[in-house]
Amino acid sequence: MFLICSVRTNIVFMGIFLGLVIDFSLLAGTYWQVGNGNAALAGRLQIAAGAVLLGVAMLGWYIFMAVMLTAVDFPFDLPVGDLSAVITGGSERRAALAAEDRS
Repeated sequence: MFLICSVRTNIVFMGIFLGLVIDFSLLAGTYWQVGNGNAALAGRLQIAAGAVLLGVAMLGWYIFMAVMLTAVDFPFDLPVGDLSAVITGGSERRAALAAEDRS
């Protein structure tokens, strides 16, 4: 649900939630393989989940730094990839339809 709702925010938030979906899936596969008695595959899946989570943590620190730089009015901003213009919101869509009906 968070991944779907993050689609209109920015690329970094979307990357964080996409990474978490992948990570939770890998961890679920890890426990599934432990239950099946396949410890070798479970170990590899756990290592993959840790690698994905490291990437998620790095994205988290990046968005934290971007927000903090903006909050203290630093002279430059870190790009986060705004997606609000790519997928229009419901209110914007309704306003465009209303303007089209008036003309």
